[in-house]
Order: sequence, then structure tokens, then C-alpha cells
Amino acid sequence: MIPFEKALKLTLEHARVEQRTERVSLSDACGRIVAEDVAADRDCPPFPKAAMDGYACRRQDLRDGALLRITGEVSAGAGFQGHISAENCARILTGAPVPEGADCVIMQEQTERLGDRVRILRAQTADNICAQGEDFRKGEIVVRRGERLGPPQIAVLAACGAASPLVVRRPSVAVLSTGNELVEPDCSPSAVQIRNSNAFQLMAQLQQMRVPGAYLGIAQDSVAALAPAVEAAVESYDVTIITGGVSTGDYDLVPQVLRSMGFDTVFDSVAMQPGRPSHLAVHNSKVAWGLPGNPVSTFVVFELLVKPFLYRLMGHEFRPIVVAARLTEPVSRRSTSRQAAIPVRCSTAGEAVPVRFNGSADIRAMANADGVILIPAGMKGYEKGDIVNVRLLRAED
Repeated sequence: MIPFEKALKLTLEHARVEQRTERVSLSDACGRIVAEDVAADRDCPPFPKAAMDGYACRRQDLRDGALLRITGEVSAGAGFQGHISAENCARILTGAPVPEGADCVIMQEQTERLGDRVRILRAQTADNICAQGEDFRKGEIVVRRGERLGPPQIAVLAACGAASPLVVRRPSVAVLSTGNELVEPDCSPSAVQIRNSNAFQLMAQLQQMRVPGAYLGIAQDSVAALAPAVEAAVESYDVTIITGGVSTGDYDLVPQVLRSMGFDTVFDSVAMQPGRPSHLAVHNSKVAWGLPGNPVSTFVVFELLVKPFLYRLMGHEFRPIVVAARLTEPVSRRSTSRQAAIPVRCSTAGEAVPVRFNGSADIRAMANADGVILIPAGMKGYEKGDIVNVRLLRAED
């Protein structure tokens, strides 16, 4: 059994960054990883613009009670023919280019319109002008290679005319379940069977990453059934994720099958709870993950190890969102030999509330949680009132 930190280091070291790229439309770019730096093709804003509705004027003409003559109107998308001279102004709307000669925009709430003139009711005002290029300048890098595109980044790309960004091709991922006890969710299980939740959980986690996954079904717990299923997955996909069959029982055959196919084991036991019997194996350019059969273990191992691995394949350094919160009750454990993940909810008062958790098969606990507290190996737990770091699990929704 190796420490979690070493497992994560080995995981990332064995992630060969994908070199293939493709162009996608902005409407299909959310969640993709940018393959090149993107520079602004113009200043933003491209001109000095009004920050609010009001009147474009010269600051030196502003005084309480002054009357200014309105010489025209400027709206967004329209220019202004002329120059703002002494005692004159132009009606201006938010986002419109500020006319030449004007150095401030007085908001309409500080004025009173009188026909073709406007009275200044309160002369003290900010400039209320967005300077040209104050957001970014032409030629400035606005989205960097390796960034994951979310709505804000896509807005920036659109503003810069990058309508078809170059992104890293996503790895092809297969999900295969194992176990004689498993049936599909639409089946009625017998008294000794359970429905296959792991595969669909993993497919949803891949979908959350915008990584396409292929579900290959359930393989029975025999070499004769498992070997051809794994071989087919490895032949067709870059990464194969297998759930179940990775511990030390009589029917835990995944490590044996992978070795027979020429895979080298990177690790097969990690000091994490849940998730100890986690298996990473590589063969040439192919990667196989063997995850435990219990659903919480599968979920946690994917979040803590597989997700950073898949992002590294795409050239992105995954950084989970972590928030500090005050623990509402103590959490502790008997054994301290492994890192432990404790599911919690986050309250609006900035508190971390432990969720009822019955162990690695209790998937409902994760459904009720906003994140997990990680208790390092060697540490007993935390006391009520301690400030703890909560690793959020819903940040990519």
C-alpha cells in the first residue's frame, strides 16, 4: 500500500499529454481544453464607452444648476458626428462610444431635461466612462493553453473573434463493470443480485468533465468472460475503467487479466479510505484503471485520481475548488493508516455539516453531500468548531 500523495504523483507521471487537436465551434467548446494561447485581436472596450445612461459633456461645464444644450444622441452601435464643445452635451446610452470632446458622463438621475437643454441638479460625478482597452489590449493573451473553457472564457473568445478555438482532442474512455451479482438498472434483481450503479455513476462523472465515455456492459467473474471484454476495451479505447474485481478475493480477477495482456502495474493498493484496492496499469499507450466495487469507493477514486489523470492527458492541471468551513460536530476514526474522505454538506452560514455515512457502499451519502473533508493519514480527526477544508464535488455542474 502506497501513500495517497505518491499514488497521485505516479498517476500524473503516467498521463501522456494528448498532442492531437481539433477546432470546435464556440457553442460546442464548453468544458474543452484550449490547445494554444489566444490573443485579443482588438482592444476591449474598442473605444471609450459610456458606463451608464446620461449625458456626455465636459467636466469643466458642470456646476449645480447649469444648463447645457443637447446637440444629439449617441446609442450603442451608433457613432456621433460632431464635437462636444463648451456648454454643450449629447444624450448617451450605456455602451455607446463617448463623443470627442467629452470627458465625463453625468448620469441622468442627476439631471432634469428641459426640451433641448438639460439642467445639472448635482454636478459632483465620477467620469462614468470605460476607458479603451481597460479590460484587455490588442495582442494580450486572454485565454492560455491548458485552460478549461467555461462560460466566462467562451465570452472572452467570442469578444476576440475566436469563433473556432483550437482544443485538445479528448481521450476515448471505456467503462466496464464486473461481478456475478450485477444486473442492469432496468432489470428486477433477484434476492442475491444488485443493480449496477457504478458504471452509470462513472459515465455521469465523465459527462461532467465533457469527456465522452462508452459503457461496455457487465462482465462475469471468470477469466473466460472478463479477458475478452477487457481486450476489446483496450483495443478500441485509450483508457479503460473497470469497476470491481480488483481486491484479493477469489473472484477478483482484473489484475490477473491485465498482467496476462502485458500491462505493467503502477500501483494496486493506495492508503485512502474509501478506495484502498485501486489499480493503475499501463501498456504502451494504453491505460487501465481498476476501481473498487463499492460505489462510494469508485466515486472517490475517480474524483481524487482518475479525474486529475484525464485532465492531465488533455494538458490541463486540475485544481479542485476547496472552501474553508467550520465543522459543526467532531469527526474521527479508529484507524489512521489511510487518508479518509468524509462527506459533508456546506451551509449558508459557512459551516461543514457531516453527512450520515455508513461506509463505502452508502452512495446516498455522496448524493447528500456538497463535498468531502480529507483527513490525512496519521491524523485521528477533527473537533467541533475546527476550520476544515472542504473539497467541493459539484463545481463542474
